[in-house]
Order: sequence, then structure tokens, then C-alpha cells
Amino acid sequence: MTETTSPADGGNEPMRAVVTNYGHLSGDSNSVPDDLKPYAQQVLDMDPIKDVPSSVKDNTGVRPMKLQASALPDEMRHAVLDKLYRIPREMRDGAEERLVREVLTANRAQMRLKTGLSHDALPYHSEQVDIARQAQQLARKRDWLAEQVGRVAGFKTVEDPETGDLSSVEIPLLSDPKRAAYQEQMVDLDRQIRLLVQSDGSYGIEGQRRMREALLESASRLRKVEAQRFEEAQARQRATEINRERRIQRRAESYARMNPDDLG
Repeated sequence: MTETTSPADGGNEPMRAVVTNYGHLSGDSNSVPDDLKPYAQQVLDMDPIKDVPSSVKDNTGVRPMKLQASALPDEMRHAVLDKLYRIPREMRDGAEERLVREVLTANRAQMRLKTGLSHDALPYHSEQVDIARQAQQLARKRDWLAEQVGRVAGFKTVEDPETGDLSSVEIPLLSDPKRAAYQEQMVDLDRQIRLLVQSDGSYGIEGQRRMREALLESASRLRKVEAQRFEEAQARQRATEINRERRIQRRAESYARMNPDDLG
């Protein structure tokens, strides 16, 4: 799920897209054909982190990879090391790996966005990541525009014509036409974000359409995989039967050669 936040008054504070978890299209079963519903439910029941393969592979063989703080991004590594150094030296055995695992678990949604998914991931989960990434990219563009609109070149003192009071007024760095153009772009970016995700984290109109299509494609893929597995099992069973018949036939032919006059 992607949270987007923006000020109610439409000011210059940036809208940010922050992935906190991955949502599901619960209650969307009416748009799924009956023959695909069991498979669509399998997709919806999958944990998008635990059950979905990442693009990061552990190639260390049968031995599990030891988690170390040195492999983390700077911010996460500093957080782990800060906690680690607070633990008495005699109690640090295994603490680093535990702390790294904790921080990875807490930030797994963000890490998944950065690392991506395996090519084996279902279209449904790949689309989740794509939508979240796009929402964040749009939000970053809006942040940049809002920052530019809010920049000031300096201040000037103005006098109130009625009271004569003096006050300090900001001098925008950008010209009025350019600020207006940037603000129009911000409004359009807000619209694009809402099409993907709503402020409550649910999917927008475009996001819902894409997720429905991805759900149907994923359900169809699971059904195809199940059919292939069933055929494979049937083929293996048939092969066992064929081999058994061949062995019986060879024995029968052997007995027939040993007893050519046996009329039964």
C-alpha cells in the first residue's frame, strides 16, 4: 500500500508517497470468472513479501547467508551499529545478525521496491511494485516542484498604506508565470498520483484497473501451472504403467520361449 499525504489547503508542502505495506483487491471477486476464482484467491492470500520471490538471490549454497550490518545502506547500517554498541560486549554474540534481521523486516517493503522482484513473481505482485514505484516517482517530482515554488530570493520591506506599519515580505526566486506553471504541474501530478493510489492507500481508478488485469493474468498462470503439474503427474503415472506392462510382456515372451508347446 502506498500512502500519499498532502496539505488540505493546497499549500507548498510536498505530497509524499510512502510504501507501508502492499494492499489487496479484496472484495473484487465479482470481476473474476468463476473458473478462475479459486486461483485468484490463491493470489490474494499470498503474502507479498514472504511468498513472493525477490530479485536478490542467496548463492551461498546450502549454508544460510550471515546477515551483517556492513551490507546495509548507510542509514540502516548506522541504526544497527548504534543498537549493537549499546549491548555489552560479552552479550553481542549473534546480536548483529538479529539486529540486521529486525531492521530488514521493518523496512522490507521499501527494500522490495529497491531490489525488485524475481522474474518468477506473478504479474499481480509485479504490478503492485510498479504502481508503488510510479507513485513515488511522481511524488518526488512534485516535491521538487514544491521546493522550487517555495524558494525565495530574499525579502523586502513594505509599508501598509493605511496604517503605515512595516512588514517583511518574501521575494520569490521564480517569476510569477513560472511559479504558476510549476503549480499547474503539481496539480496534474496530484491527479496522476490519485489515479494510482488514494490518500488512504487504496488503489485509484487506474491502479484498480491495472491490478484487476494483473490478478486475472496471475490467476490464469496459476491455473496453467496446475494443469501442467497434473499432466506431469499423469504422464509419470502412465510411464510407470507402461514400464510395468513392458516388464510383464518381456517375462511372458521369455516364458513362451521356454515353453513353446505349453498350450495352457
